[in-house]
Amino acid sequence: MDYLLTDTQAALQKMAREYATNVMRPRSLELDRKEDPRECFSWDVIEEGSKLGLRTLVVSEKNGGGGVDLVSMCLVSMELGYGDLGTASCFNQCWWLSRILDRLTTEDQRERFLKPFVENHRFLLARAVTEPNAGTDNDFYDAVGAGIAMTAIPDGDHYVLNGTKAFITNAGVAGLYVVSARTDPAAAASRGTTIFLVPADSPGLTVGKFLSKPGRRCALNAELYFQNVRVPRENILGEVNRPPAQVAGLARMMLPGSMCLGTARAAYEMALEHSRERVQGGRPIKEHQAIKMMLGEMWILLETGRAVALRGAQMIEAGADAKYSEWIKYVCVEHSFKVCEIAGEIYGGYFYSREHPVEKFYRDALAYRHPSPVHIARMKIADRL
Repeated sequence: MDYLLTDTQAALQKMAREYATNVMRPRSLELDRKEDPRECFSWDVIEEGSKLGLRTLVVSEKNGGGGVDLVSMCLVSMELGYGDLGTASCFNQCWWLSRILDRLTTEDQRERFLKPFVENHRFLLARAVTEPNAGTDNDFYDAVGAGIAMTAIPDGDHYVLNGTKAFITNAGVAGLYVVSARTDPAAAASRGTTIFLVPADSPGLTVGKFLSKPGRRCALNAELYFQNVRVPRENILGEVNRPPAQVAGLARMMLPGSMCLGTARAAYEMALEHSRERVQGGRPIKEHQAIKMMLGEMWILLETGRAVALRGAQMIEAGADAKYSEWIKYVCVEHSFKVCEIAGEIYGGYFYSREHPVEKFYRDALAYRHPSPVHIARMKIADRL
C-alpha cells in the first residue's frame, strides 16, 4: 500500500526505517541478552531517536511537536517495531500520552508538563493504571470494590495518593506519570476514579522491583510505590471523578498492533532469507512444498494486518469509535505472533537457540498478547456493536 502514501509520509517512513535498522536493531540484539532488566534499557538509543523528532511526533506543531496524523504514526510504529519492539514500546507510551497532554490539559498544565517534555530528549511518559490486583477488571467490572484500589484523599489544595502500581512501562525512566486513583471508594471505577499528573520526583513516589521479562526486554516495566504522595489539585486531568473519556486513548491499542507488524516483518524477512540458503534434500528448503505454504501464509498475514492497521488508523483519525482501535490490536497482534511462530518452524532446530534473532522476535511478539489481552479486544468490540 506504499503507493497511497504522501511524499511526507514516505519520507517519515524512510527516516524511521533507517533509524530502526541502523540504530535500534544492532543495539537491541546486544541489550536483550543482559541479565539485569535495568541494563536492557538504553538512553542513547532513545535520545538518538528523539533528536530525529520521533518522541514528539504526535504533539501539535503549535506546541513544538511534529503534528503528524495517526496514519503516519501507524507507519512509524511499524518501522520501530521492526527495529525492536521493546524500544518501540517506550516511544509508544510517549506518543499516546503526549497526545493527551497536547489536547486534554489546561494551558497551565501544558506549560508545566508538555513544554518540558518537548524540550528534553530524555523526558519519557508513563501511564500508571494497573495494580497487583487490578488489571483486566479495570475494563469490565465497573462495580464498587472492583478495579483500581489506589486511594487519593483530599487534603486542602492537594490530594494524597497511597497504593501500588504494577507492570508500568517506562517506570524508573519516565519524567511524568499519568496516574489513576480512587477518589470515591463508594462508587464504581467509572464514577469514582480521578487522573493525576504526577512528576517522577514527587516525594513519596519510589520505583520498586523491575520485571525480568522473556521478551520486549529493552522496555522497562516495574512497580511504583506511592506513600503519601501529595499532588496539587491543579495536576488533575479533567475533573474529580470525571476523567476525560478520550484518555482511554483510541491510539493506545492501535499503535502496539502496528508495532507488532514490524517485528513480524523482521521475522518474515529472516525466515525467507534462511529458506533460500538452507539446503535439505539437495535443494533450498524454499523449494519444498511445506515451506512454500508457510511463506505464503506469512505474507498473507502480514499484508492483511498492514491493510487493517492503515485502514483502521484512517478511520480513527476521521472520528470512528474505539472498536476500530481494538480491531487493529486484535488482528495485528494475532497475525504477528503467528508469523513469528511460523518463522520459528522454518528455522527448525535453530529456532531453539539464540544464534538467530528470530527467537527474539517470537519472544517480543508474545508480549503484546497479554497486556490488555487480545481476547479482551473481542469483548470490547462486542460491547460497541
